[in-house]
Amino acid sequence: MARKRYQHGRVFLKGKKKEKWVGRYREDVADITGTTKRIRRSVILGTKRELPTKRLAERRLAAVLARINCLDYRPGRAATFGEFIERWKTEVLTTQKPSSARAVRSHLKCYIIPEVGKLRLDQFGVENQQRFITRMPERSTDKVVSRKTILNVVATISTILTTARNWGYICEQIDMKKLRLPPRGVASEARHFTIEQVQRILALAGEPWRTLFCICTLDGLRAGEALGLQWGDIDMEQRILHIRRTAWYGKMQTPKTRESETTLPIPQVLAAILKNYRTEWKPNPDEFLFVTRNERPPSSNNVVEHRLWPILDALGCYWRRNQAIRQVVPEFEDDWRCKVVLPGSPLDSERLNVPYIAVELPDGTVHRARLPAAEYRQIVAATNFKQRTRKMLEYYHADRLHYAVLGTPNRLEYDQGFFVKGGDGLADVKPIAHLYKTQVYALAEHLGVPAAIRERVPTTDTYSLPQTQEEFYFALPARTLDLVLFAHNHGRDCAAVAAEVGRDADAVARAFRDIERKRAATRYLHLPPQLAGHVPEVDSPTAAEPD
Repeated sequence: MARKRYQHGRVFLKGKKKEKWVGRYREDVADITGTTKRIRRSVILGTKRELPTKRLAERRLAAVLARINCLDYRPGRAATFGEFIERWKTEVLTTQKPSSARAVRSHLKCYIIPEVGKLRLDQFGVENQQRFITRMPERSTDKVVSRKTILNVVATISTILTTARNWGYICEQIDMKKLRLPPRGVASEARHFTIEQVQRILALAGEPWRTLFCICTLDGLRAGEALGLQWGDIDMEQRILHIRRTAWYGKMQTPKTRESETTLPIPQVLAAILKNYRTEWKPNPDEFLFVTRNERPPSSNNVVEHRLWPILDALGCYWRRNQAIRQVVPEFEDDWRCKVVLPGSPLDSERLNVPYIAVELPDGTVHRARLPAAEYRQIVAATNFKQRTRKMLEYYHADRLHYAVLGTPNRLEYDQGFFVKGGDGLADVKPIAHLYKTQVYALAEHLGVPAAIRERVPTTDTYSLPQTQEEFYFALPARTLDLVLFAHNHGRDCAAVAAEVGRDADAVARAFRDIERKRAATRYLHLPPQLAGHVPEVDSPTAAEPD
């Protein structure tokens, strides 16, 4: 409705040190329920220095009142941010992509509602907008907010104000030219994995996550894009991959940008990985490459937390290992290959067998350096970390599926302590711990295990340089040591054993002594936890099984 009379308003000075002209007038507004009421408004027109006379201040107020005094004036709508946001969330936010809506809800909860929730939309002028930006770090846990975060939150407010203005509410739009933002930070290179780190991640990852990581690495896909892939998006004949959707917490949505909806070539190595993965892939109704037990794509956050983080924890052990190596070989680089070796066989003499670190230099030559006790223990502790990370993943899935974990040590490894406590030595059932290694091979052949697996040289799979178990731990090849261990366990004579294995009696005697030394040194690996006090209700001969 039009005003019943022409309004001049009132102008007066306010302030002592810095006098300002204030204009006061009345305006009809409609609240969020549609009820019209008349309110009194005040507006700062300028300082006494800017407007020396009252007449100039009145002329500026007249410009403000021109809209109200206009013949076609209609009451504007007014509401607080909190009131309008509740309606905006219902009418507008629900139409956005789930991932975008989640970010907006975070902006509302952390910054917007706590700071301006009780402020009327029409009061959020340039001054209050600048105050909001300046006070944002106070709402942050770290008391620091990046320029990017500020721009994202201001963009959310701008969207809210645009909607409010379109719906007839009185509010002022945000003009970034009138606001001061924190300066840009120093540009830095985005953090990324090195080639060697990627290789180690892929070596530790099991399927299907290894294939997922390969897709992200070789074709540069975002995690959600890779998790949203279906076999229909992959053309193996043309070797191209179509990005048509992205997965977000098990829900499908469009890719982040229009440019993301694209077609990418599939490298030859990735094509081979996908072809091999297809043979092991378990079908699901929508033919997603990666699904949970509910046959929906997993959350990328869960993949990172439960699949990638444990692997990265294991990679941290390599950093600690390399730190110890550099104490002995200062020029050692993270991408150099290395291994721990023994200087010779304990069967050749009674000398002390002190371990060495072997490092392959860039020119291909191998440098060897003797390891002090502290550095040797740190390297062993770091590499044991890898075995324990693997076992942690095994028990995670065992708990999730209500399964038991099977251990893999054979009699030679179990007897001689060639396992990691809490790592590959940890299991609920150890079905081959009583079998000699040669018996395990015979069993594998009987069960039809491929020859390529049975004939593979046993290795610790711990160091980047090729390393056999004899270089690092055992004194003899596994098949020979099986015979020596069997003979020692059954009290056979050294001379008779020497004739059988093609060694002299003194060498066999030293092998017997080496077996006993390893048993004594690794005895603690087989012991159950030592209790400070007796617990008769729980303690029993079978209550605590050795690792």
